[in-house]
Formats: sequence, C-alpha cells, structure tokens
Amino acid sequence: MKSKSLFLVISCIELASSFVFPVLSAQRTTTISKIVSHQLSSTSTDATTTCHDVPPPVPMTEGQILARNQGNLQMATKDKREATKLKYHVEAQDQSTIDNGNNIHTEFESSVDEHGFGSIVMDDGVARINNVLSKETANKMRKYVNNLLIDTTEAVEGGFFDHDSLFGNVYCKENRWDLLLPLEGSEQVMDCVTEVLGERCPVATAIESVLGKDAELYELSTLISDPGSKSQPLHPDILYQDTVHPILTCFVALQDIDDDMGPTVFMPKSANKEYHQDLKNRHLDPEAKGLVANAYNVRATLDKGDCSLYSAMTLHCGSANKSDKRRSLFYFSFRNNALLQDDGGRMSVSLRPELRERNLTLRSVQEIIKQRG
Repeated sequence: MKSKSLFLVISCIELASSFVFPVLSAQRTTTISKIVSHQLSSTSTDATTTCHDVPPPVPMTEGQILARNQGNLQMATKDKREATKLKYHVEAQDQSTIDNGNNIHTEFESSVDEHGFGSIVMDDGVARINNVLSKETANKMRKYVNNLLIDTTEAVEGGFFDHDSLFGNVYCKENRWDLLLPLEGSEQVMDCVTEVLGERCPVATAIESVLGKDAELYELSTLISDPGSKSQPLHPDILYQDTVHPILTCFVALQDIDDDMGPTVFMPKSANKEYHQDLKNRHLDPEAKGLVANAYNVRATLDKGDCSLYSAMTLHCGSANKSDKRRSLFYFSFRNNALLQDDGGRMSVSLRPELRERNLTLRSVQEIIKQRG
C-alpha cells in the first residue's frame, strides 16, 4: 500500500541498495522503448527507500493490535446502499450541491450516485465493489504488468530513464513496487479503464457523486507486493481536512487475494479529525488502549476483478505478504482540486509525467473511452 503522508513509520526494515546492470542489447532497448514512451529527465532522485527502522513503542506489533478487532471488507448490500443514499438525499434537499457561479462541485451529489457506492464511501470512507473488471481482462493486465516491471526496472537500472518518472513512492519498498502506467499507449490499460470508468459503471458514478465529473486524474499505477514484503504502518494518504473527501482511490485486484498475500487493511469511519489526531499524537499507545488501537478494521481479501474504493483520508496499510504469490493491484486516483487544501500533506503523485501535463479529468477520460469505440 502506498503512502505520501508524513506519519511515523513503525515496524519496517530499511532497505538501501544499488545495482549495476549490464548495458541492454539493442533488441531489449527496442522493447523497452515501445513500453516506456518518454525521455529520461536530466535529474534523478534517490528513492531507494522511504521505510525507516524505528524501534516500535508498543509491546505488540501493529498487526497484532489491529488483528484483535478485525474482519473482512464486504460489499454493502443493495438495501444498505439505498438507505445510505436516501439519508444523504434528504440532508441535501435544501442545499445546493453545485456552486453554479463557478460550476465547481463542492458537495456530495446523491442524485449521481446511481449504484449507491458513493454514499458508502461518504459514510465509511471505504467501499468494496465486486466484479468491476472481467477475469479475462484482469489476467491480461496481470501478465502485462509483470512484463512491464521487468522492462522498466532494467531501463531504470541501465540509466535509460529516471526512476521517479516510472515508479511512484511507497512505504516499505523491499519486495514492493508502485509501477506507473501509460494510458492510450497500452491496450491492456485501456481495457481496464474502459471496464471500470465507463459512464454508468459503479466506480465511475461513485467517484462522480463525491468529486464531480471534472475531478482530475491524479494517479494511474499498479501496486505490486511480492512474497516477503513487510507490513506497512497504518497511515492516511493525505492529512485530515474538514471537507467532503477530496481524493478517492480505487484498488482493483488482478488476482484473488487471500489473507496470506498481504491484503490492504482499512479502518472504516477513520477519515475524521479524531482518528487522525490520535494517530498523530501517539500512533498506538504503549498499552494499546487508544482510539486507533481499538477501532474495528477490515482486510480487503478481494476476488479477481473486485475493487476497494476509498477516501485518501481513511487510515489503511498494506499487510505482510506471507504467501509464495505476487499480489498486484491496478489502481487510480481522482481529486477535486476545489476541495484539496495545500495538497493535503501529500509528498508526490503516482502518475507519469506526460499524463500529468495533460490535466485529464473523469470527463475527459470517459471521452477517450468513447472515442476508442
């Protein structure tokens, strides 16, 4: 699980390593140039590790503490979604959801939330949505990502491209990667985007209801955790702010994820000031009696093609991959810049430079999907 926050990192082992790779063959270089479409920048940042070895202040590990009150992330029933949506509809009857003067989306718009998952995100900070991606598309995407990771790693280590233009930042980097993706340059990526973000798709309508149609594409990437990747510290992706959720992120499973594969752990209803302050003040107190330490949390043991859609303010973490299998998540984020305060404390963004320059929105991505046919 990625994080751009500045919270204390607990129970992680620092990895700092460098490798010297042989010069790539002409054939290999040609393969890489087809996948990686932009030129190496002149500056390079050492992003080998963001995971520091800090002595834990608690007698139990964070994972042990969270496990005391833990379940599995389930998709909300249709009845619950409809009831939650109705609650927000009633609350908004006498309120304008759009600033008509500037045409800026600033509130949750229940009328757009066709499938009711936006209201669940509003309430719980996280929602599971099943079958957003077909099994066939997930299989093709997983194969593509595995090959892209090999080629991109060789290109970076060979000095052909800057690390930060092709990889994002992630907590506890050992056996874990945040692999940035192209958009139109990959049929596999476009297949995923088409299935998940097409108009009237459950993920798309949920994002639109919370962030608006002009929410900016903020991230497009893949999270990969191999066997041996360690548990991340509990964290939000951005600091708390008193607004409607300004950023939503969607993780789509490219294979079945069981308890041993390091599923993401979410703490529902934690996207508020009290939880963030408790985490900031003492993370987990020495006797594990704090608000965060005793809160109910859920593991996202998703089936292939299922997703978790969550607010960037929701507390979460990637757990340890104790299996012998790779876990891959196709993911993207959208943000409402009208709501985001000082970038929310986020350090960087997992989006290729050429996509950042285009300022794509949910609306424009859906136009690209339509033009694709």
